[in-house]
Amino acid sequence: MPADIFALSSGDDEQLRRIRVEAEYLANQTEIDRSYLLSKRAEEIGVPERVLKSAVSAVLHERAKRVAAERLEQDREHRRQQEQRVAEQREADRIRKEEARERRRAKQAEEREQRRLAKEAERERRRAEKQAQHAKREAERAALRKSKERAKGLANISRLPVARHEQELKRLAARLGEDAAVLRQEFEAYIGVGGGEISTEKTEPWHDPVNTAELLQDCSNKICKHVVIQGHQVTAAVLWDAHTWLYDHDVPTHSPILAATSAEADSGKSTLVVVVGRMAPRFSLNIEITGPTLYRTVDATKPTLGLDEADDLFNRRSDLKHIVNAGWTRGAKIPRQVNVGGVWTTVYFDCFTPKVIALLGRNLPPPTRTRCIELRVQMKRKDEQVEEFNQLDDAEFAVLRRKFARWAADHATALKDVKPVMPTGLNNRAAANWKLLLAIAELAGGPWPERAREAAERLTRSGRRPSDGVRLLAAFKEIFASCKEITSVAVQVKLREDPTSIWAEYSGGRPITQRQIALLLDAYDIQPTNVGPKRLKGYRAEDFEDAFARYLPTDPHIRSSMKPPSAKRRSARRPKQTAEVSGCADR
Repeated sequence: MPADIFALSSGDDEQLRRIRVEAEYLANQTEIDRSYLLSKRAEEIGVPERVLKSAVSAVLHERAKRVAAERLEQDREHRRQQEQRVAEQREADRIRKEEARERRRAKQAEEREQRRLAKEAERERRRAEKQAQHAKREAERAALRKSKERAKGLANISRLPVARHEQELKRLAARLGEDAAVLRQEFEAYIGVGGGEISTEKTEPWHDPVNTAELLQDCSNKICKHVVIQGHQVTAAVLWDAHTWLYDHDVPTHSPILAATSAEADSGKSTLVVVVGRMAPRFSLNIEITGPTLYRTVDATKPTLGLDEADDLFNRRSDLKHIVNAGWTRGAKIPRQVNVGGVWTTVYFDCFTPKVIALLGRNLPPPTRTRCIELRVQMKRKDEQVEEFNQLDDAEFAVLRRKFARWAADHATALKDVKPVMPTGLNNRAAANWKLLLAIAELAGGPWPERAREAAERLTRSGRRPSDGVRLLAAFKEIFASCKEITSVAVQVKLREDPTSIWAEYSGGRPITQRQIALLLDAYDIQPTNVGPKRLKGYRAEDFEDAFARYLPTDPHIRSSMKPPSAKRRSARRPKQTAEVSGCADR
């Protein structure tokens, strides 16, 4: 405080306090306000103006000193922080430079390691390449030696008696380190096991033009001379014989298989196959033929292939089934790996050729059966007499072959794009099987077109074996003849009524179930729906219209799976029949 203040008596503490308060108040004012208020405030507290002014100056001085001290401390703190930041930056720079040096050293080490590994890999690659080339040369030499030894061994075995073939094949397989079964198949393909003798001599065409109808009649007479079969079957066999001569002229697109079947042995199937085959080009009769033999023989010689004693051949040799099926269409090839010059190469064998098969029963797989024209041969009666056939070729066969060769040369072009009149109901594979045969019949004229269409209808009908689904559709067609909707329970009851139908013992000796019915119909996009006033599960006739039109022929020859129950059976069941079980659902 200024000296003027201390001049006051010591008892004036209250006065000092008031001076300080007023000095603090005036110090907070602006200089203009302070000049205006100074005299008034001094007068109010009863002190000289200079005393109050000195007190205000003292307050302002203290405040200035305090602000200066604070600024000094702030400057010191700022410098300290700045120095700390500089130190931290220097440390961070040092660490960053050290990390950069470490990264450079690591990268250099990695590059050195990569260069070392690349050089080592290159050395390994060159070494492996040399070893592979050496191994390849050795393998080629070994394969060549083995191939020569195999070819020589097979050639030597083929000259031995048949009784020694198996023994020598096992020895050769052990010597070569190969599987005996594989070597046996290769040997069969090499010698053509079961392959009948195929005439490589070209058939000399007949010197004069040939009348088609007369040639077909001569062929028919030759068949009837040695075999007893029905008239429509003879027509099919004759037309099939004629079509075999058009393969060399690239006329057929599909190759219908002529299948001779019978319910009993010794019915003349083999005789029919040979008689028909002798009038076809390059006939080859085979027994127990293998798949490789078939496609190699067909690809090499394009014979008319005869398969006798084929009762269960396709079940035992599944590959043979697929090859025969593929041979139905021109252009279908069989891919196989063949050792060509010591190198295994994929080659494609053409198996498109005429085929005639003889078998007991109807053991043909369904896909093969659809590609066949089936002739069901029956045992001859005692009053039916034919000339004995010795299975050998003769002059009559030779003349017929020459006439067929001339006929094919003259008419092949005309038959390429012909569109014959097809019988009603023939479609899909059946139509493809008969198309060329019907065209030949129309070319012959006279009664032949009508006879051919009759044969096509009868043989296609007799050869048809409908699926369970088609039979079920036929059963529903009978049901819907008397009602428009029916419950699933009623369908099940109606299907079971006939004890001789397939539905009576459908699966495992048990009758067909509602679930099995639904599964069969699902393939035709038909599902159970709610029918009747009780809204039970069942079927409506309107849902079957499209399936009936597509899968049931207009004149179906499908055995009905239902029989109307006898009066006695109806009366026995009448008390138990309700609207849901008896048939039509009430509306």
